[in-house]
This record gives sequence, structure tokens and C-alpha cells, in this order.
Amino acid sequence: MPKFDIFIKGINPERIEEADSIRVNAAKALQISVSKLDELLAQPSVCIRRDANENEAINYQRTLSKLGLVSLYSPIQRRTHLELIPIAEEIVETSVICPYCQHEIPIGEDSLEPEKCPECSITITKFLELQRQNEERDAIKAKLLASQTTLQIQAVKKQEEEAEKQRKLDLEKEVLEELQGDRVIKKTPLNVKLLAIGGGLIVAVAGASYFLTELQPPSAAPKSTAQTPSLTTGSETSSAGSSVQLATPKGGASKAAAPMNSQQAMQKTHDQAAQVLQGFGLNPDAFANASNSGGETMPTSEEMLLETTTSSTPENATPPASEMITPAVVTPSPLNSQELFAVLNNDITWDSFLAQNSKILLDRQLPENAAKLSKFIVADDVYVDSLGALLRAAQQAKQTKWVDDYLAALETRLMPLPPEEQALYFAQAGGYLTLENGSNRLLVRAENLLASLPKPELQLGVVLKLAVVYSKTGNIAIANSYFNKINALLVPITDADAQVTLRASVARAYQEINNAPVAAQWLNSTSSQLKQLKSETLSALITSYAQCNQWQSVLSVLTQVDAKEHYDLWLYQAISESLKAGFVPNALELQKSLHAPVYKALVNIEIAEYSPTMAQEFIANTTQILNESTLTAAEKAIIAGHLVSYYGKLKNTEKTEAFITVTQDMLASLPISDEKDALIRTLVAQFAHGFQTQAAGNLLTAIQSSTLKTRLNVELNQLADVRGLLK
Repeated sequence: MPKFDIFIKGINPERIEEADSIRVNAAKALQISVSKLDELLAQPSVCIRRDANENEAINYQRTLSKLGLVSLYSPIQRRTHLELIPIAEEIVETSVICPYCQHEIPIGEDSLEPEKCPECSITITKFLELQRQNEERDAIKAKLLASQTTLQIQAVKKQEEEAEKQRKLDLEKEVLEELQGDRVIKKTPLNVKLLAIGGGLIVAVAGASYFLTELQPPSAAPKSTAQTPSLTTGSETSSAGSSVQLATPKGGASKAAAPMNSQQAMQKTHDQAAQVLQGFGLNPDAFANASNSGGETMPTSEEMLLETTTSSTPENATPPASEMITPAVVTPSPLNSQELFAVLNNDITWDSFLAQNSKILLDRQLPENAAKLSKFIVADDVYVDSLGALLRAAQQAKQTKWVDDYLAALETRLMPLPPEEQALYFAQAGGYLTLENGSNRLLVRAENLLASLPKPELQLGVVLKLAVVYSKTGNIAIANSYFNKINALLVPITDADAQVTLRASVARAYQEINNAPVAAQWLNSTSSQLKQLKSETLSALITSYAQCNQWQSVLSVLTQVDAKEHYDLWLYQAISESLKAGFVPNALELQKSLHAPVYKALVNIEIAEYSPTMAQEFIANTTQILNESTLTAAEKAIIAGHLVSYYGKLKNTEKTEAFITVTQDMLASLPISDEKDALIRTLVAQFAHGFQTQAAGNLLTAIQSSTLKTRLNVELNQLADVRGLLK
């Protein structure tokens, strides 16, 4: 039976941003110290196991690859025949070659090599020694630079959103005051743009803009004089664009409907739900009875929950060939400045950077600093995960006071949120605490809040999160009890947009427990409704496809619907989500279909940040785009500002200063306006993200709004607090 040697050849370049966690986990798996592992990784290739059989070699390779290491195994080459090699006659050297000028120097009769070269006068031995030292120094320098660059990228990526957090809080307060003062109906162009920027993170991640919806409401449908009873969902009519049609009472719309008894109302609700479910190709009666009769129209059983796949792209997770359409040549409409401004501050790496550095501080036994750093995290779900890690560590160390402190911090963060979001995040945090009798205080709290939620569309998100948490903690029976509630909660939803949105959330839950085939089935169940959905629903659906590793379907959906107006924005959002989820190859494929040069440039920079091994190519392409004459001065300023952020993190002073100059020149060519203030606002953030504090402060002098100038100064000071915690 052949034997194999098993080797490791460093950390997977595609996961270099996870280097710290990979090192810790790999050291545990190999049962060695982290410092010892670092010594092994410093070598180009090192054998960690010899004489293993084939199964052992395969298992080793799979395990180490999952941990993030590059692992190979090769058969042992054994020599069975030995032969004596005749000794060659000694060759007497009669000359030597100068290592510097290549001059041939004859050797004297004493056979001693010359000390100096008669041609260039160097001392040969000293030159060779210096050459050896320089080569050794270059090798060490290259190794340290690679390590330093990795750490800098990881360290800086997380340092860039504290200012954004405070800005959004202030802007939210300002908008709320305007709403309370009845000033939301009429807005100047400046307020539209600023609100779009303030909602940028929501637009980029969730694909729906609250502010833009409020400011640009859809045209109202004609009112009908017919009186229709309220449905159990609290909605009297289907939303615009839905395939659901409410029956018109006999006698025309001008006649009042006859009062309906409870049986008629229930039948009407059933009929409306049936129309929506039939639109998804489902049998409504079988669907509604699934939880009672045990029948299933969508996979929710324990077998489906436990189903695993050996392929990264399972066959049943891929849409049929008819849906896998490469987009036709799309000519997008002129770039929507509101949409562009909505993604300017979309730094998708900031929260992840803060969370990773919080973990580093925790690993270094500095939980207090880790907790302080976590407070700067903007997204609630990322904050809960970061604080959850602190909770777990404190509970394992039996530090009761710390557990109480972290629970109090969690309470402070979550209590202002709506009950359904509180329930969702308490459930998420509950996954980090030890279960006693299959539960803990946070999960109980989430379940109690779930019981108080009045509508199925509010309940479903919490049900899914509880199912995921119990699944990850190994409580499969409880997890399935929640997964099996999905069908019953979807039945009362009569609005097609709501159905699609909720089905996408179900798909994301299955993706979270690594059940890609079922996730794909839930996403594909929405295909019959695509052309009747609102734009915000389509945006969220496309984002969900990206989050579930279905990049081909992103292009398919963009092809099937009229996405001309939003094409590049939706595609940009999908690419960002693919990168955030770690699907770098997907992002590379989607990037090829972008049209607007400014979006191409922004995506190139994001790819360079997530995949340093490809950075040179994509940054070079961005520089070419920056020189295109079709770009406006504002667009060039945006691209240059992001390049300042990129090169600032790498401490490349020459490039950073060059793009600061480009940014300032483009701004100088723009007239003073509210739009210019909004542009400077995001450029200040990008300069600060690149640690160019002085240059960011210089930009403030060009802002006409004193309120905005003061707010940005505060944000810059807060960013300095983050840097202090990272030292």
C-alpha cells in the first residue's frame, strides 16, 4: 500500500484577512503552539506527517484546507537500488571570475584565490559576504513586509466606520425631527442627497431605502368605494405590482359591498392567499395543511436540515439552464447621482475590521478594550456577534461580573429597537451562551418576545434565527420544530412582495446552516413573480442570491426584469455582498458585467482590499478608469478619494499624496453647492479611513455648512479614539 507525506504551504491567499483566527485554529488542530506554527508557516513548504496512508492523507488535507491552510500530500519516493558513483577526477581551477565585473582572474602557482580583482579593485571575499548578507536581508525584509502588509490590511480595514456611525445617528435624529415637524413632504435636492447618503448602508445591504421611499412615494392606486373587510394580516388590498387581484363586488365599484359574515371573511382570506401561493406554483391547501398532516411542499424535515453536500456548487443549488442566462447587452440609463451617493460611504470592511480586532484584544486577555472597541461597530448583527464572543469567554472563565456587564451592554444597544429586532438579536446572542436544559436566558427572552409579535411577517425572522441558533448548537429537534413553522407563517401573507422578501430570508437561514441546495430551492420559488415585484423587493432578492452563493442567478434576474434604471447599483450591491460573504470568485464573475466606469472602479478597489494577491491588477485598472474623459469631476473625486483610503492603509505615501492632489483638483473645479458639501462629506470619511487626518481636515474648509463641518470634526476625533484602542 503506498504511503504519503503531508505538507503545508502557508495560509490560503483568498483568506488572508482571517490569518489570525486561522493560525489559532490550526495550532489547536495540530496540537502545537501558535509560535511553533508561525515557524512552520515561515518556510515555503514543510512536512507535518510522514508515512500516512491515503485515507489519512486525504482527511488531513481536507481538515487543514477548511481551517484555511494550503495543504498537499504526495507519495513517498523510495529508492530500492543503489549504485556506486565513480569519483570524478579533481579538477584544478586555473582562474576565477570576479563576482562584480565578471573579469577572469588567473590563479597563481600557489593555488590561492586572489583577494582583489585587478580590474575593478573590489575585495572579493568582502563583496561576497556583503552580497550574502544583502540577500539574507532582502529575504527577511520580504517576509516581514508580507506579514506587515497583511496585518496592516487587517488592522486598517476595521478602523474606518466610527465616524460613519455617529454621522448616521446624528442624521437619523435630524430626520426624525423633520418628520415630527411635518417637514418631510417637501425636500430640497440637498436633503434628498444627504438622506440618500445617510441611508447608504441600508441601500447597499438590504436593497431598500427607507428615506428615498418616504420622499418619493409610489403613485397611489385609485380609491374604491367598495368596503372590504380587513384581512388577518392587517392589509386590505394587495400592494402595487402584486399578482393578487381582489374581487370586485357585484354591481360595480360604486356600490357598497354587502356585509360579510365571519365565514365569508375567512373564505375571502383563503382565496387571496391561494392566489399568491398559486403564483409560486404551490398547492395552497396542501401548503396550509403541511404542519398538521406532515406533508411538505418545501423541505423542512430533520433530514433536509442535516443534508450536506460534497460539492461547492451542488447541482440542485443551481438554477435550470433556462434561467442561467448571460445578460444581454444592457445600455443602462444615465448614472443616477442619488444612487451613486447612496453607496459612497458603503465601506463593507469596517465592521468586520472592528470585530476581528476586538477578538485579537480578547485573545490577548484585554476584554475591557475589546468591549470598548465593539461599541464602535455600526451593524447590530456584527455587534451582537462581537459581544457574544466576549460573553462566551467571560462565562467560560466564570467571570460573573463581566457576564453581567456584557448583558447590560447588549440590553442598552437592543432596547431602542422594535420588538421583532430585539427578539432576533437576543436569539443571535443566545447562541454564545451555554445551554441549560436546551436553552438559556437570552433564548428564553427571544422566545417570549416572539410570542408577543402580532403578525406572521414579524414572527418569521425570529423563528428562522432561533432555528439557526438551535441548529448550530446541536439541538436538531428544537431547530426543526422552528423550521417546520415556516409554511404556516407564509400562508396568511397575501402580498407577493412580502412573500418574496420572506422566502429570501428563509433561503438565507438555510445558507447560514450550510444547506445550499435548500437555500437555492427557496430562492428559485420566487421566479414566477419577478416581473411583478417592486424595485426594492427585486434589489433585496438579488442581494439574497449573492449572499447564498448564487452569482449566476444574480445575472439571470437582472436579465429577466427591467433593471435598466438600477442595473449597476443592484449589481454593485451583489458584488459587495459576495465579497462580504467570502465568495471572491463570484465577485470577479459579476464584476465583468458592470457598465458604469465609476462602479467598476469602486468594485476594483473593494476586490483589491479583499484579495491582496490580485490587488495590483485591479488597482491598475482603476487608475486607467480614472483617466477616462467620460467621467465627471465628481466621479473622479470619488474614485481618487477611495484610492487615498486604499493606499493610506498600505502606508504608500507617494501614491496617497498623488491621489489627494487629484481629489483636491477635482473638488476645486466644482462650484460651491449643497451637492459639493455632500461629496466632501464622503471624501472626508475616505481620507480618514486612509489615516490622512490632516488632509481630511483641510477638506473641511471648503464646506459651506457650519453644522456639517462641526459634525465631521467630531467624527474625525472619534476615529482617533478607535486608533487608540488598536495600539
